[in-house]
Amino acid sequence: MTGINRALKHAADSIAPESYVSSQKKPCVFLSYLSVDKEIAVKIGDYISENGDIDIYLDVHDKRLQSSVDKQDFREITKWIDKGLSYSTHMMCLVNKEISSSWWLPYEIGFAKKSGRKISALILKGNSHIPDYLKISRVLRGVKSLNQYMKDLEKEARNQHGYAILNQSLAPNYEAKHPLDKCLNWST
Repeated sequence: MTGINRALKHAADSIAPESYVSSQKKPCVFLSYLSVDKEIAVKIGDYISENGDIDIYLDVHDKRLQSSVDKQDFREITKWIDKGLSYSTHMMCLVNKEISSSWWLPYEIGFAKKSGRKISALILKGNSHIPDYLKISRVLRGVKSLNQYMKDLEKEARNQHGYAILNQSLAPNYEAKHPLDKCLNWST
């Protein structure tokens, strides 16, 4: 099984009732990133949803949010970010060197934390600095720890919902050449 991007299918009228119910049993990771890392966020989102039974919420595919961004309607932007976070069970911040310049990331973390979402920080290639407010989250450094994180989410969902979702599709991604090599370090 694979996951879906709930930003593409989150409106009740755009998703089949049976697939919405089944997707609610899966973990869903809200990907938070700086706009300069949009391509990396898409690659990581694709990797997570294609290699695990994990849904994602990636805002670049949320037409309502993107329309609000184009109009610079900050009330609507906030509304759709909140909606995306409400569809999610977890939040992953993609951490680059410029993360301290973000105004939206602390907002998203605050919403996620207040609503009980589990927060993780994925350190992007070439970065070693982690803001203090993310040191309290699960810190992922490289492909191996991302893979372990995905396995842990699947195990957590299996324990909570009583159905097997562990996907063996991660196995080929432990090989030497990995699709996220340009984005992440291989280490732990």
